[in-house]
Amino acid sequence: MKRSESIADWSPSAASSVAPVLDGDQSACSPRECLNQFTRSTCPTNGYHLKIGIHKNLKMDQSIDSAMRNRVLRRAVFLICILAWACMDNVRAAPPSWPEIRERDVTVRFDTAAHKQYVLTIYGRNGSPLYVLDARIPWDEAHEGDYDFSGAFDCRFYSLNRVSDNGYPSLLQNVRNATADWQTDGRFLYKELAGLAGAGDSRAIIQQSRMRGMNMEILIRKIVIDEKMKLISSFEVHFSFKNDPTATSDIAAKQ
Repeated sequence: MKRSESIADWSPSAASSVAPVLDGDQSACSPRECLNQFTRSTCPTNGYHLKIGIHKNLKMDQSIDSAMRNRVLRRAVFLICILAWACMDNVRAAPPSWPEIRERDVTVRFDTAAHKQYVLTIYGRNGSPLYVLDARIPWDEAHEGDYDFSGAFDCRFYSLNRVSDNGYPSLLQNVRNATADWQTDGRFLYKELAGLAGAGDSRAIIQQSRMRGMNMEILIRKIVIDEKMKLISSFEVHFSFKNDPTATSDIAAKQ
């Protein structure tokens, strides 16, 4: 056999001439697509060799893109939820904003015979009245609305906007769920005051209450006792009201 006869011609033109003599219908398979399959009886892909691969690749690309989009969307939703939760938490944690006051310092001499009560209005920076201090040496039937004055000396402090007081009879209340009016920073007993009788100016009772953006101080000194009656006859009280933005509680009791 000659060499030219033993070696198949793999050129497209040769493949096209060979295809007709093979069994089966090769008309759907182009010569170039069927070069490697001309010895088979039929073209199993019916001429769609490259097209099937392209479709498979497209489907794979689409599924990958869809999976990536889903992951991105899930991450975006997760981040949005985290940010929303953080914003809500900041809103809940934000302390209330109380109006600034016109700071006051005043000294009053209380006397059981002549001067048992002192009333002071505290104004805001804009001049609007905000709070009222009602300080008294209690006497019989010493009641004011829903508040009972008691002890040797009692100070009631309340807002002119009673809605903001949330039902508290006095903002000096030092127990959040108080059951009596005497549970307050503004009440002083006889034994507390009598112990300072005759002492110099350097000894005093100091009560500090922090609330609503301010620091309120009550300083009691120069206490005089009626030796005959064995009762407190007079004393001096210094009231101080200073702005304090760190005092965020609505009443004297801690939050």
